Amino acid sequence: MKLDRLTRHTITGTADLLADLAKVRKQGYVISDSELEEGLRGVAAPVRDESGVIFAAVNVSLDAHQASPEDVRREVVPLLLATAARIEADLRLKPGPV
Repeated sequence: MKLDRLTRHTITGTADLLADLAKVRKQGYVISDSELEEGLRGVAAPVRDESGVIFAAVNVSLDAHQASPEDVRREVVPLLLATAARIEADLRLKPGPV
């Protein structure tokens, strides 16, 4: 499988994509660093239902010049993961389907 290159940072090879996905699964979030659009940095975390199935995600996008990937990991990721966990907890309190 070959993916279209949107920027010079876009992952286009199958092996690279699979390696990146394995890393994302292990760490529980993803940082996209100018992979979709030059100068756009995004971070996302999954929102899971009570059985652990991912049904949504929370995302923050910012100008890549506003914060380095290290700044994002240190300052944004903990808040994003806490937000995802809070959404999951709140949804478990609500009766009925999501």
